[in-house]
Amino acid sequence: MKFTPDELMLFAISVTGSLINVLLTPFRTVRNTLAQFISGVFIAFIFTNPVVHYFGIDPTYAGPVGGTLAMVGAGAARLAVEVSNEPHKAKGVISMVMDILSVIRDNGGRGKDDDHRDPR
Repeated sequence: MKFTPDELMLFAISVTGSLINVLLTPFRTVRNTLAQFISGVFIAFIFTNPVVHYFGIDPTYAGPVGGTLAMVGAGAARLAVEVSNEPHKAKGVISMVMDILSVIRDNGGRGKDDDHRDPR
């Protein structure tokens, strides 16, 4: 399996974004930290291109989107570990996810067909 230079750059940015998030998070255990790091890289590498396409973002910004997704993925993994350790936090997490989904549904993703920006 050969990777293109763009995929390798995206992978490097994903690793960097996830690493930054792990370094900025208080240390728990090696297992939790490793799970957080791997989750961030996985989510960024898998979901960057679909997010770029869905929101109609210029593909040259795939790197920053990947880095952001890596940080979000690592944060989501940390949140999942916290909820599994303290189940009473689940209600707050579920309401937060519902709020995020309502924002996404209201705005809707804009594809290239319905781009409203000025074509300068």
